[in-house]
Amino acid sequence: MSGFDEDLVERHRSFRHVVDGREVEESFLQPLFLGTAVVAVLYRPVADPLGVAWVICHSFGVEQMLLMEHEVPAARALAARGWPVLRYHGRGYGESLGGREAIGLGSHLEDAREALALCRAQTGATRVGLLGARFGGLVAALTADREGMDLLALWEPAVKGSAFARELLRSRDLRGVLRRAPDDTVPGEADPMEELQTQGWTDVRGMYVSKGAFEEISAVDLTRDVERFAGDALIVGVTRAARPSTPAAKLAEHLRSLGASVEEALVVDPEAGTFGQYHYDNEDDPNAKTDLQAGLERALAATTLDWADRRVGNRVAGGAPPGKDREGARP
Repeated sequence: MSGFDEDLVERHRSFRHVVDGREVEESFLQPLFLGTAVVAVLYRPVADPLGVAWVICHSFGVEQMLLMEHEVPAARALAARGWPVLRYHGRGYGESLGGREAIGLGSHLEDAREALALCRAQTGATRVGLLGARFGGLVAALTADREGMDLLALWEPAVKGSAFARELLRSRDLRGVLRRAPDDTVPGEADPMEELQTQGWTDVRGMYVSKGAFEEISAVDLTRDVERFAGDALIVGVTRAARPSTPAAKLAEHLRSLGASVEEALVVDPEAGTFGQYHYDNEDDPNAKTDLQAGLERALAATTLDWADRRVGNRVAGGAPPGKDREGARP
């Protein structure tokens, strides 16, 4: 292309900034996941990275975009503490290539494994942990279990795939009701479950959901399908009621039965009910959007960082969790 400056683009592939008093570099990557070009971002401290890194598994559908805004501050905070972090867009998401028709639990799990390999290659980390919110938590838990990993942080994970899948379709139903005219003269949208059965797919807020993907997701139950995870796990409940959800509590109990060390934490916030949904408001100023979940975002990052400091090892303080080697030390 005439006038295209490749050197200029390359110079802007990464940038450095200060987070919590420490310089962090963010680099834009363009790897291949199973032969398909995707995008990823690697966050790492400019000096003295630790031997432990993290991969963030994203959620399903439009939640991938809406929860990303919570994942970025956590990635930066972890990197500022010394731990490299990799975020990625799976195939079919964001700027990554790949058709939306192929997205499902299987593609999410494959992408998570590819991201793990990429993270290890980019960072040289001797140990990698997984972090995920909602459906991303389901993917992280299954991946950690199948790959024999021992570090897992989950934010309000989707424990039962059937509940997540039904909620996904209800969000489409609710949107149709809200868009319907007050006098009901405008017909509502078609029933998404009926569309799945008759045409084999449905559209949920711009996301192609196939019947196969719906059934595959619905079949998962982490309290049954996680079979051997025995490492350190954090399960964060996002709630308005100051108590964890029953599925999250059952998952914690199940992981303990496998020998895992599980810490449960709560982030109590008035906007918890819209976690994973659109969370902006412009009533006060029609020309500006207010992030209603900014406090929730900060609390999730702080809670995760506090747990990681204690369980993985705080490089700054030089300490190690009781009864453990200093796993956060440099290799």
